[in-house]
Amino acid sequence: MNEELNLYVGWFFYNLICILLFCFILFRLKTKQPKQLIYLTILVCLLIAVFGNAITMDYRAYWKIIQQIVYGSRKHIHLEEIYKWYISQIGANYILWQMAIYVPAYLVFYYIIKYLNIKRIKLFLFLFVILILYYDCIGSRQFLFIIFYYSSLLFIANRKFLLGMVVLCASFYLHKMALMALPLAFLFLIPLKNKLILFVLIVIILTIGCRIILASYIEEIAQIAKISGSDGYLSTEGEADSTGSIWWEIIGTYTLYTRLVLLTICLYKTREIVKSGTTINKLIYAIVFWTTLLSLFFKYVGLANGTISYRLLSIGAIGFCYLFTLVPEYSRIRNWQKIVFVIMMLIYFVLTNAYITGVSHSVMLGELPLE
Repeated sequence: MNEELNLYVGWFFYNLICILLFCFILFRLKTKQPKQLIYLTILVCLLIAVFGNAITMDYRAYWKIIQQIVYGSRKHIHLEEIYKWYISQIGANYILWQMAIYVPAYLVFYYIIKYLNIKRIKLFLFLFVILILYYDCIGSRQFLFIIFYYSSLLFIANRKFLLGMVVLCASFYLHKMALMALPLAFLFLIPLKNKLILFVLIVIILTIGCRIILASYIEEIAQIAKISGSDGYLSTEGEADSTGSIWWEIIGTYTLYTRLVLLTICLYKTREIVKSGTTINKLIYAIVFWTTLLSLFFKYVGLANGTISYRLLSIGAIGFCYLFTLVPEYSRIRNWQKIVFVIMMLIYFVLTNAYITGVSHSVMLGELPLE
């Protein structure tokens, strides 16, 4: 594995597709064949994922895990059984591992794009690449699970119940986040109503406000979860992982709250979907609404480890990209709002690059310890 070469290949392709999509948005470039832009974006994202995934810290972590499984140097591995079996068949061939994750994921991702028939495809791809690609969509098993999870919900919403349930159940074996995502599937399929939304908001606000009272119960649940091997996701002790630099804290804070601000605006502007939207749009709105709300709940309920909050936000990410493209249909977008949006995205892009070069590169080159 040529780590340094893969690192710079990934960084090059990531910036290439980001700059290309920025040009389409900034200069309002038109494409006679939108499918060509979809093919190009997916191809570049696939190249980043398979050959240039070294821009993420997960790259080296998974490479080490595969080595440990193949050579038996570690007894407890947190991977699901299906991945352990696959690794036992391919050995330490890391490219085959990457391809097994990302090729099916991006094939199904293309199906989702085609099925949704997105009108503002350039805006969708722009948000997908700039906002969530690095943080959510080259994250190996997580991305594979989310893609199959989405496709199963779309099948069910389209009344293909048997196929949808088969895919939904199959996704259970792709990532442990299925333990929280699968029960949520039934919540997503329940029609949203204003009274229900108000009730949930009140409950969450009261719960966060009373988190001191709930702290002892949370800790008891955390101890049980720790024993069962959930990596301390529910722990209320200690601090979240940090590189020790205030700059990485600033980057993490900006990227998180940029997404939360855009999510809030998006949900508010498209709220009429709850009453008069299509079945698919209502489903996507419900996914984005519940994942955002629950993510905020777990972020502020007092857990030191933000993994649950982050996982929930990741589940809603692709749905958010689609929902955001519907905002112009429900609300007039003024020029100053477009300018603010572009500036926010430019800062987001620059800070993501700073994180890639400052943290991921440093880890890959051995300058920072990898936990």
